[in-house]
Amino acid sequence: MMPLVLLMIANIVWGIGFSCTKLALQELAAPNFLLLRFSMASAAMLPGLLFFKKHSLRKRDFVDGARLGLAIAALNGLQTLGLQTITASTSAFLSGFSIVFVLLIRCVTRKSWPNSKDLLATLVCVLGLGLITGRQGCYLSVGVAYTLFAAFFSGLHTYAMSKYAMRSNAFLLATAQMWTLTIFSALVALSYKPLTLPAKPITWACIVFCSLPCAAFGYWAQAYFQKRSGALEAAVLMMLEMVFASIFSCVWLGEQLNLSFYLGAAMILAGSTFITLHAKRLSQQSVH
Repeated sequence: MMPLVLLMIANIVWGIGFSCTKLALQELAAPNFLLLRFSMASAAMLPGLLFFKKHSLRKRDFVDGARLGLAIAALNGLQTLGLQTITASTSAFLSGFSIVFVLLIRCVTRKSWPNSKDLLATLVCVLGLGLITGRQGCYLSVGVAYTLFAAFFSGLHTYAMSKYAMRSNAFLLATAQMWTLTIFSALVALSYKPLTLPAKPITWACIVFCSLPCAAFGYWAQAYFQKRSGALEAAVLMMLEMVFASIFSCVWLGEQLNLSFYLGAAMILAGSTFITLHAKRLSQQSVH
């Protein structure tokens, strides 16, 4: 029960994080924001290592975390770039498309093709995606493309997390991910332009929120949950992040959501949920 509660809390803070990122990008360039965000998260997690005995700090945990960190680096970088040109609510629902990529990655790794039902559900998701993006006339938007690529890396991260979380400590995995993200963000930020610090208190508040609850706590909670559950179960639960993101983007950013958005979002949720439930049912049948 506790892993589920922690992941639900993570979904809420991740949902709020879309609006916070959008606000922070009004003052900061994306590379600077990411560097400040993950540097703060890494620093916050360092004291936690004091509770581990030296012999319990295994190299494999940090290697697994570094691999996951590279996937998150691509995910967060692309998602942040996308948020520069699309709304927070659109970004959230496009990111929810990651569950389809989880299914596809699973099919490739297991060398089995999706059946007709899964393909139909995927088509429903694609049509819903068209309704969401089309409402703003952004079918070929660069921001949409960035966010869809981010959704792929999100699916890859979720799928790989189930493998690594089973054999590694959740806190060490999360810590290694934050360190990897900090190093990667520093390299990008330094090659982009000189680091600038925000002047507005609201920007600092957004950075702190995206660093501590969203990054440090959120990725630990995901690892803790997936140590006990599969990738598809985690993917369908993390779709709730989209709902919270839309609510907070409407309240804080004043984004308007019309009927086509709600219809497209419902199609993505329905298709994604069917894919997850069908895959889980097939897994149970294979066990018996």
